[in-house]
Amino acid sequence: MRRKKHKNARRAVRFFKVTSGFRPPYKVIVDGNFVHALTQQRMGEPSEALQKLVGGPVKLSTTPCILSELKALGKDFSNAYQTSKRLLKLTCSHQSNPVTPSDCIMSLIGGSNTEHFFVASQDAQLRKKLQQLPAGASIFASVNGVHLEQPSAEQRLAAGQVEKEHMKPTEPVAAASAEADYEARPRRIERPSIKRKGHFSEADIRKLHDVNEQRFVGIAAQ
Repeated sequence: MRRKKHKNARRAVRFFKVTSGFRPPYKVIVDGNFVHALTQQRMGEPSEALQKLVGGPVKLSTTPCILSELKALGKDFSNAYQTSKRLLKLTCSHQSNPVTPSDCIMSLIGGSNTEHFFVASQDAQLRKKLQQLPAGASIFASVNGVHLEQPSAEQRLAAGQVEKEHMKPTEPVAAASAEADYEARPRRIERPSIKRKGHFSEADIRKLHDVNEQRFVGIAAQ
């Protein structure tokens, strides 16, 4: 079971590397509920668990909105709050008026996730939104460990469409290729019909003269 989980995780990481350009060290936004889940289930430091999951070095980060929520949740979440405070703090646009962690994270991800963030969260609705984005990669924790969501059908479809667009030649390239094929076709030289000696017309004599001249020019060019 554990081997299958790691195999699926590696496959998902490879998908996002190929289709969206994810590269190590992998950047992971970690929300407070995810850190709290790891603490409650004694899974160790988030960096160790996530590094083992994705198979490479990780760079964990949080946001002011995530820290604000953890602080407001009180002493039950104090360990998660202290752990999150040690993470890299990203700059969001809600400094003076914090929003929910899911809204804050989605504002950083945007529509294309150009920063190539993984998102570690226990919020199922947030993970569902991420799976609707071509580059939305999400992680969650359960009693069986830490898991990487497999690419959704929408993400696989989007990746296939991008691949088809890359393989299709542009119009100028296609036109140039067709023109080159036409120019490369062998040309047929019109030859006069052979008649018996003494029966060549004046037009036949001129054609023979032109053919011989073309052959001479071709040999000289070689």
